[in-house]
Amino acid sequence: MSVSGWINQQSQLDALVAAVENATTIGLDTEFVRVSTFHPKPGLIQIALDHDAFLIDPLADLDLKALGHALTGTTVSILHAAQEDYEVLFRLTGSILSSVFDTQVAYALLDDKISLSLSGLVAKLLGKELSKEQTRSDWTRRPLSEAQYVYAKEDVLVLGPIYEILCRRLEQAGRLDWMREEMQSIQERNATSLVDGDLETQVQKFGNAWRLSPEGMSRLVHLVQWREDAARRVDKPRKHVLGDQSLFSLAVAGRVGRHHQLVSQHGLTDKQADRFGSQLKRVLADALEAGMIAPPPPPLPLMATGPEADRLLPGPPLPLNPRAGGAKRCRAASRRPISRLDSSSSSLPSRCTRLRFRRRGSAAPELALRSRAGSARRAPLFRTRRRQLLPCPAGASAAAAAAAAVSSRPFHGPAPAPPAPAPPAPVPASASSFAAPAPAEPF
Repeated sequence: MSVSGWINQQSQLDALVAAVENATTIGLDTEFVRVSTFHPKPGLIQIALDHDAFLIDPLADLDLKALGHALTGTTVSILHAAQEDYEVLFRLTGSILSSVFDTQVAYALLDDKISLSLSGLVAKLLGKELSKEQTRSDWTRRPLSEAQYVYAKEDVLVLGPIYEILCRRLEQAGRLDWMREEMQSIQERNATSLVDGDLETQVQKFGNAWRLSPEGMSRLVHLVQWREDAARRVDKPRKHVLGDQSLFSLAVAGRVGRHHQLVSQHGLTDKQADRFGSQLKRVLADALEAGMIAPPPPPLPLMATGPEADRLLPGPPLPLNPRAGGAKRCRAASRRPISRLDSSSSSLPSRCTRLRFRRRGSAAPELALRSRAGSARRAPLFRTRRRQLLPCPAGASAAAAAAAAVSSRPFHGPAPAPPAPAPPAPVPASASSFAAPAPAEPF
């Protein structure tokens, strides 16, 4: 194949696309800048073939449609934490990736860490240290520095060896079909969200939405949709258009009021109130005409199991310090006995803070979360909010824990019988066709 490592000519790209179409697997990654814009600004596309890495310059005058067509074929594209890569490649090529193997998703099916970084995964599986010094560098500047060049190649060359290890482990655990189903589900969701926007995910970020009335829920949905459209139109981050707290406050209040009320009561800046005040009035009026939307159900109770049940102590709830920062409150909550956490107060950290805190490597105590069918599953404490915490004896089975939660529900009447387990759904024929590689030395 007559291509060099740096691809900025159409002839070089055409030769690389032909090699991609004939390959079984490729490593794939993108670099972009997304600081003050809604859409990511692409800076680089990295492709690994065997032991060679190729860097495609998306800022050059290249026709990338053929590359997009090749990435929707049978070649398995190996990525890590690929959600933003889907968006970057969709905007560049006009195609939605198929046959994707996301190494972060695969590792989450084998371990309790659901958002392990690529450097952490490389350290665990390959025993190597991957430099992350260039992660936040400006990938839209030309020429790239030597450090950026080395970083971009290393980032994509490690994906092949990780793929082989994870495929073997998934096959040994009997979870390779789980991986196919998960990637197929992500692909189906991307087919809608990349084209029309992911309104459902943005609404679900409001953990207090279950407290809204049907009228308030309608206002929340219309305000979120308006913010998505406005952010796309002006190409600015959502929070630059309207913050989450201001948006939720308007959904609760149901009216805009005067300029000073938008600023003092709902937290808008003077500039936002001047620019969007009349638009917000129209959005709330449209929500009133559109009718009511049922809010999501309230959160289900949690039950402490295992060693966490031994930490349950008698006494009144201890409210966390509301003046402390979100991360500080997370640390304080993780050290408190579960029964003494004031789960009904607003002092628990926000969802975004909890996610940032988890990414820093803090371990959250685990609890059993009762599902609607009455069974129990494991869930971190900080993935839920304002839920009733119920003690469960150490060593008790999941069914016993679920029965204890059902019997303590605040409403009257017998609990509905759990539905019979449904047979596993067959894997669609269009699902990713990756398979475990040939057996190698034990790992």
